[in-house]
Amino acid sequence: MELGILRLLSKQLDPLTGKLSNTNGAAKVVYLAPLRALVQEKYKDWQSRYSALGVNCVELTGDSDMELHVLDAADIICTTPEKFDSATRKLNEGGGARFFGEIGLVLIDEVMWAAVAPAQVHLLGEPGRGAALEAGVVSRIKMVSRWSTMQHLPIASVRFLAVSATIPNIADIAVWLGAPIPEGLRVYGEEMRPCKLTTVVRSYADSKNDFLFEGRLNQHVAPLIMEFSGQKPTLVFCA
Repeated sequence: MELGILRLLSKQLDPLTGKLSNTNGAAKVVYLAPLRALVQEKYKDWQSRYSALGVNCVELTGDSDMELHVLDAADIICTTPEKFDSATRKLNEGGGARFFGEIGLVLIDEVMWAAVAPAQVHLLGEPGRGAALEAGVVSRIKMVSRWSTMQHLPIASVRFLAVSATIPNIADIAVWLGAPIPEGLRVYGEEMRPCKLTTVVRSYADSKNDFLFEGRLNQHVAPLIMEFSGQKPTLVFCA
């Protein structure tokens, strides 16, 4: 994702000075993540990292409301699908969503999102977040990018970059996003890990409700970590 950001910014370099020229309002990056905490983490990281280059990074979540002039001046917008969808619809209803045409890069973090037990469900198919991402953001950006009135703006050649650690049908998602096949796909397996993982799968007893399930996990997971972790960092995935 950061390579994608740098690629976009490199198009705005002054050939004489090698510095960014007029980044504000040129081509914007929209970073989408399902969790507010993840959005805030990326905002703080990228704001501190790119501010020295004159890049303006803003956070748009449930905790924040942006005036139009702030979004107009932003180069990187870190947000959740729901917030971006609702904010842009409100601005559009007020006749002031012109920054939408300046979107040149859309970064989608965690395309797959564990939503319903016991099966993992695509964020794209999940009723709440999935609808906001699929219809409210991606499909709307793709639709606007095809408008004849937008052909002179960055959105006409918008690029989508989506990542996930668990999604199986990447080719389907790539086709939907309009990525070139196969050169637009990158798949990294266990062989790419600098630190190899040991995987352990254990079952658990079903519960009548979520409250009992959470309580049972508290009793079930800790002994498993003690047994298999070897005093090393542990990742626990529960449906």
